[in-house]
Amino acid sequence: MDEFPKWVNPHESHLVKKDGQITVPKFETWHRNRVNGHIDVLVNDAAGEALALAPLAMESAAKEVKIAEKQATDELAARVAATSDEVAGDDE
Repeated sequence: MDEFPKWVNPHESHLVKKDGQITVPKFETWHRNRVNGHIDVLVNDAAGEALALAPLAMESAAKEVKIAEKQATDELAARVAATSDEVAGDDE
């Protein structure tokens, strides 16, 4: 039997509280227990479960790493292009 979809308790950082209301914007389907206030989100796979359980700060850190990686790649590409232009200029 497949364990997904299933309900999981998301990390506190996923909850958005405003004017006495709570939402969980990263998840389409969620439920708040009216008796104890417990909130669960419905996930469809292991990736969704991992997202729900991880703090949003980790998601932000991953984005920052991707941005830094892209900048480094762009700088390297620019250096290679400049070196290629210099080498091509030497051949003339």
